[in-house]
Amino acid sequence: MIVWEWRRVYRQWLRNAFPVKNISYKDATRKKLILGFAFFFVGWKLFGFMIQDKILFRWDEASGEMRYFDVPEAKELVKKELLQQEKESYKKPSVADPSFVTSTIFNLDSD
Repeated sequence: MIVWEWRRVYRQWLRNAFPVKNISYKDATRKKLILGFAFFFVGWKLFGFMIQDKILFRWDEASGEMRYFDVPEAKELVKKELLQQEKESYKKPSVADPSFVTSTIFNLDSD
């Protein structure tokens, strides 16, 4: 029961340390709008930096290390990667290779 008493004392201390300020709905709405805009702005900038790093910071085959590319260079690299992926997707067979399945796998089907 002593824990509940400590809890009561702690809550009373919190209430007295940080009193509730009487604030109007107009002021609360304004603060909420400003805070929302600030969070949106910070998030937008961080998202932009993340996308920029993901697109522009790439492996350079000529120098053999990671480096930042210019925007036109990065566009060319992205186009090459997309073309390479399309070529690889066309090379893949659409059906299973018949040599993969042997008659020993299914004992009931063997003669």
